[in-house]
Formats: sequence, C-alpha cells, structure tokens
Amino acid sequence: PDGTDNIEVGGFQPHNVMAGEHVLFLASFHNNDVTLSQFQVMVMLLQSFIESLTIVLPFYPVGTMERVSKEGQVATANTYAQMFSNLPSCGRPTRLLIYDLHTLQNRFYLHGNSIA
Repeated sequence: PDGTDNIEVGGFQPHNVMAGEHVLFLASFHNNDVTLSQFQVMVMLLQSFIESLTIVLPFYPVGTMERVSKEGQVATANTYAQMFSNLPSCGRPTRLLIYDLHTLQNRFYLHGNSIA
C-alpha cells in the first residue's frame, strides 16, 4: 500500500524448510529496482537460520566504476561491495561468485561477511 516492495519467498510455509540448508541465490543486477529487492531477500535469507549462502552474479554491472576521475563521482563498484560486505552473517562468510567482474581489483573491495 505504501509503494514499497511486498516480497514473498517460498520455502517458509507451513514451516521453514530453509533452516540449516546451503542456499544458492542466482542474482541479476540489471537495474537498481531489482538490485535493491534482491539485497532485501538476501538479508531475509541470512536471518532465516540457513547454513550458508552462495550468491551467483553472472555480470557485475558496476565493475568498470571501481574508481573516480573527479571529486563528487561515486565509485559504484565500491558501494555495491560495501553492501555485500555488510550483509548479516549466518555464521560463515557469504560467498559471492561473479563471472564477469570487469576488473580484478574489484574482488579486493569485499571484506567482513562476504568473500569473492
């Protein structure tokens, strides 16, 4: 009713069958709307007692924005990496598999609860 996402994920009714499972999440960040929705689902999954989360991201759309060329420009590759790095922990790091990373240095932006 307020215009925000109303996301429902299967596997939780009539009981949580995701608990204790290794979850593979196929992501697609082809636009900002779906990217935010998918981050919301990842947070929910990590807070649902899963054993591990592996995120497969075939294409890292912000991969060429790993640095700025002028003040005020946002290095979006870094901001996405910050969001991945700050996902809740399920007891082990979230594993991120990216097939088209664009630049090798992007993998070093991840820290904390995520590894590439």
